Amino acid sequence: MPRSRFPVLILFAGLALAPLVGSPLGQQAPGVIKIVSSLPRTGSVKSQTDSIVGGIRLAFEEANWQAGGFRIEYFDWDDATAAAGQWTAEAE
Repeated sequence: MPRSRFPVLILFAGLALAPLVGSPLGQQAPGVIKIVSSLPRTGSVKSQTDSIVGGIRLAFEEANWQAGGFRIEYFDWDDATAAAGQWTAEAE
């Protein structure tokens, strides 16, 4: 698979699994889908992940932060450390 398609594949896999992976009952507001992207937001790939996160946000904005009657909450996590400047298991 070309490397340029990998982030898109991960995004769609995450969106497909988002309703299945949630917080324990009672901790999530009814009618809310929480979606998290965990990308290296520091270091040499920051400009690439800025584009990915911008695309994710744009897609949600165009859908008015709604999907199938649910409100979408999006969280942009950084899975890199400043020292490493790239993905690290510790930050995950």
